[in-house]
Amino acid sequence: MPGLWSSTGVYRGRCWSKHQKEARIIDTLEPIMNQHRLAVCSSLVDWDYDNTASYTTDEVNKSVCSTR
Repeated sequence: MPGLWSSTGVYRGRCWSKHQKEARIIDTLEPIMNQHRLAVCSSLVDWDYDNTASYTTDEVNKSVCSTR
């Protein structure tokens, strides 16, 4: 696809960036989660739940990129 590759050969597509970001986050959290050492403030979970309550399940699960 034209415009998705830079002159240095680096892919600059939105889907690729999102996927790579998710992979980096998972790679960072996985060792902590495997050791059962991840702690999350309950108010953050409540805030996230309240702020996404207006979305339908389809909207929440919709992927940014349909080619994934």
